[in-house]
Amino acid sequence: MKQSEMNDEIKRLAGFPPLVTILRLMIGPMCSQVTSTLYGIINTIWVSKYVGEVGMASVALDIAWEGIARSFDLFLLTSGSTQIAALFGKNQSEECGQVICDLLRTALIFGCIVPAILLPINKPLSRWFGANPETIQGAYDYMLPQGVGNVFTCIFLACCGFLQAEGRTLLVGIIDLVCLGIGMGVLNPIFLGVFKFGVMGPAISTIIADGVPGILLTILFFSGKFGVKPKLSGFLKPFS
Repeated sequence: MKQSEMNDEIKRLAGFPPLVTILRLMIGPMCSQVTSTLYGIINTIWVSKYVGEVGMASVALDIAWEGIARSFDLFLLTSGSTQIAALFGKNQSEECGQVICDLLRTALIFGCIVPAILLPINKPLSRWFGANPETIQGAYDYMLPQGVGNVFTCIFLACCGFLQAEGRTLLVGIIDLVCLGIGMGVLNPIFLGVFKFGVMGPAISTIIADGVPGILLTILFFSGKFGVKPKLSGFLKPFS
């Protein structure tokens, strides 16, 4: 990282009075929480409108499994944000690129672990909860795309963590809001109302809304568009 870029990162992370710094850096995490809450509300509205009570019951049955899958994603976001910011503080910015490579590899691993754990137990546990056969199948249909595509959500949130570590929290907030608008305002009504995908519609729209920006951000990082500039050769190195 060039010295001028390093100075920019330090300025964003610690170049203002404490209160101003906190207010500036809280934008991204706050937007993430707001969009996460709005996602649940808007998703419920669309499912209720197009699928009805069975769809609502199926989605509600999977809330716990969604939370478990999301915890893997949030782990990557928090890890990227804290570790890279800590390396900036230690003046070891040259190590940040390898951290990105390590966490992206971890995202691929998590992308295999999540469906391997959650999909086989989905129907047995739904049956144990006392759900009827139609709701059990609906819950599985809702969880299937999210489990298979969880790797894209992992990559997306990991990239958000990398941006937060550079102090680009406003950019993260904007990305979250745009993804919410596209996923809930465009893709959801298309998959539910036009293509009649049923409860699979919201799950597919979420994966697309996370996957496209996640892949684009990864490409931008490796193209050197941000402060931290990882190299593809980092994927061949041992975990740091």
